[in-house]
Amino acid sequence: TVTDRGFRFVDVGTSGGIWGLREGYSMMVGGSVEDVARLQPILETLAPAPDAGWGHVGGPGAGHFVKMVHNGIEYGLMQAYAEGFAILGAKPEYALDLAQIAEIWRRGSVVRSWLLDLTADVLHRPEELRRIAPVVADSGEGRWTVTEAIELNVP
Repeated sequence: TVTDRGFRFVDVGTSGGIWGLREGYSMMVGGSVEDVARLQPILETLAPAPDAGWGHVGGPGAGHFVKMVHNGIEYGLMQAYAEGFAILGAKPEYALDLAQIAEIWRRGSVVRSWLLDLTADVLHRPEELRRIAPVVADSGEGRWTVTEAIELNVP
């Protein structure tokens, strides 16, 4: 086996995008206890703090499984925001200021999140928003999460 030859496998589902370099990455780590411990100094350096934003979630493969579910949740949140703002924008008699509403929701609301922060940022630049197609490319990750839920009998 590859283990007999000295190879080890650690998987790290990573979130944080281009902001991770500045803010630290969220890392969901799969692998043996020994192998993850060996990488701990690196993981602590890349995380937002040595004791926050990363964790050993299980054996090999668990890190990417957790990241897949993370992405399914992320896509659901993005869809909910998109539909909510579409409903607000479809009510012309109120002349709602979507950027203002996003700013209100960003502070103190139960729907606040980093994704809402990003949404609010682009809503302040309507000329740029008009150039963006209202379509999100399908990477397959959302479908993988749904397929896994079906296979696990999770409604």
